[in-house]
Amino acid sequence: MPRGQTEHLKKDRFVVKGDSPLAKVPLSVRVPEDIDAYIRSLPDRNNWLQNAIVEKAKEALANEREQQQDMSA
Repeated sequence: MPRGQTEHLKKDRFVVKGDSPLAKVPLSVRVPEDIDAYIRSLPDRNNWLQNAIVEKAKEALANEREQQQDMSA
């Protein structure tokens, strides 16, 4: 654990979200300033970001699988 991390933060370090454990290394992205301002204004921005990314990725994965099935049929 990083030095100085409090116990209440340690308990949430490697949690399960949905059916899968969270990745050990976080993603980091830069976004346009207006989007950044909006996201930072959210009361639970971490959860909002996780949900937004997971939702979009699941959608993309479903589309890829559908395309693969169409090509193999």
